[in-house]
This record gives sequence, structure tokens and C-alpha cells, in this order.
Amino acid sequence: MSIPPRYAKAPKRGRYASYEVSTRGTSNSNERGSSYGRRRRRDWVMKVYASDVANHVRCYRCGDLLSHDTLTIDRIKPGCRGGKYVRANIRPCCGKCNSSTGAALAERGGG
Repeated sequence: MSIPPRYAKAPKRGRYASYEVSTRGTSNSNERGSSYGRRRRRDWVMKVYASDVANHVRCYRCGDLLSHDTLTIDRIKPGCRGGKYVRANIRPCCGKCNSSTGAALAERGGG
């Protein structure tokens, strides 16, 4: 039984005839959300945890001043224990303190 001509696929031609064309299947999103969501989260932290110095927040552990560029977001309940990037579970942190805590469960509001 042969396939009727109108349903048969046209032969592939050209340089990439032997390759299947597929979509890339990636986006700028992961467990932390999209780049837009990450920016909004940082803006929210800058607003809520504002310090006495304009456009800066303080690290919850060491107290260093952080600008929007040096700010990293720390989860109170780590991701390895089911913590999500939601407003009730994030706080400002400097890169040094954030990398030193790793997956440890820090005290809420520690310091």
C-alpha cells in the first residue's frame, strides 16, 4: 500500500537536508524564574530592606552595604529543603556570605 501523493513529504533539499530541524527548547528561565522575575525580586528587596544610605541595603549577616549590582538574594529556607524564591523566603545578602552558607539552614534574621 503506497501513500497518496498529496500526503507524501517533499524530499529535503539543500545544505541541511540530513538534519532534523527542531526548536531550541530553552528559555531564560529556571527555578529562580525568568530574568524579569529576578529583576522584580531584587527591586522588591531593595525597597523593603532599604537602609539609611540611598539605593543600598545591608547584608543580613555581615551588615555590608549592597547596591543593586552587588546584591544577591538568599533564601531563608534553602532550596535543598524545599525553599522557593517567594517574598516570605528571601532576604538580601552579599555574595561572600551567600556562598559561605551553602545549603545550611540559617537562623531567620540571623546576623
